[in-house]
Amino acid sequence: MIALSAWTVAPREAAANGRFPAAGYLVVGPGAASSVLALRTTFGVLRSVDGARTWSWTCEESVDAVGMFDPSVSIGRGGVTVLALPSGLAVSADGCD
Repeated sequence: MIALSAWTVAPREAAANGRFPAAGYLVVGPGAASSVLALRTTFGVLRSVDGARTWSWTCEESVDAVGMFDPSVSIGRGGVTVLALPSGLAVSADGCD
């Protein structure tokens, strides 16, 4: 005789933004900053300063881009990352400040 049991799992809210993790935009720095890369994703911005060997992550909450909004990303002289947000431009030399 085989006994079967049914598990019921109550639905609960996910802690993420509900979007499938994906990358939609890669930016390469100009001229001497060509080793600086910024990758816009559905969960924030990934930034590399060493030609994609290592990456740092800036979550979407820290740049006020939560939900379905994907900010425009640019890299200026010296590797400065610029994000176009609903609240204005965010400029960072290291991807955090």
